[in-house]
Amino acid sequence: MNEDIIGGILLLLFGVLSLIAGVVLLRRHLKLLMRAKRGSATVVDYEDSWGHDYDGNRVRYYTRVVQFTNKNGELVTARENVSRLNKQLHQRVKVLYYKDGDQHIIHQPSLWSDVLFPVLILFAGIFGLVTGGALLLGIPLD
Repeated sequence: MNEDIIGGILLLLFGVLSLIAGVVLLRRHLKLLMRAKRGSATVVDYEDSWGHDYDGNRVRYYTRVVQFTNKNGELVTARENVSRLNKQLHQRVKVLYYKDGDQHIIHQPSLWSDVLFPVLILFAGIFGLVTGGALLLGIPLD
């Protein structure tokens, strides 16, 4: 009985935190979509940096520097905020961009990180709320 109460409370807490995280991620993406313009850019350079992989080995990461024409017809060169493991110069890429002060912010659209991951987190939250509530109410889960 005590295990059901503790498990129910933990699942409810997990559910609430997951729902909050999912909503925050989806709101951030929707805000980006409302603010940003879509464009096509060309990778013109890379900035490299060093990091470590999961095994602790040093790994070189590359951050793309892209060039595109904004809605005002100005040629803009900007650095993406995501690092990658490979380099592909002169590649055409789709970007979302917006201006923040003097700087253009570049976002590489991704179905997984922009939509699917937040929705998965929301479903995990709903699962936690339902199963945690069932445990606390004594409803059998089998």
